[in-house]
Amino acid sequence: ADESMRTHLDIPLLSPYVNGVNIKMEKVGGYRAALRAITDAKSAGLKVWLGCMVGSNLNSTQTAVLAPLADGGSDLDGSLLVSEESKVFTGGFRYGSGGSVELDRTIPGMGLKLKSHVSF
Repeated sequence: ADESMRTHLDIPLLSPYVNGVNIKMEKVGGYRAALRAITDAKSAGLKVWLGCMVGSNLNSTQTAVLAPLADGGSDLDGSLLVSEESKVFTGGFRYGSGGSVELDRTIPGMGLKLKSHVSF
């Protein structure tokens, strides 16, 4: 289940009909909600795939942090579909050999840094 999967509440409704769910941070409601959805999906015997919406390297990287919890993989291409000029952060995850996901450990937190010209 991809677009029909939103929060952990969808899992009991979907589990009789699907083999797995695609959990997207932007839909599920953040880290704690994603962890609950992952736990509930696995308890229901469903495979877990982690995805993201089209957006900056911020949304893709926050999903990459949870990638080890996925059963078959993740699609973290959301930041590849927007221009560099629209991104307010640099850094984040990168693709390693064989398509592995590597987090930048040189920058604290998720490995993202606010671009110097951006202010809030």
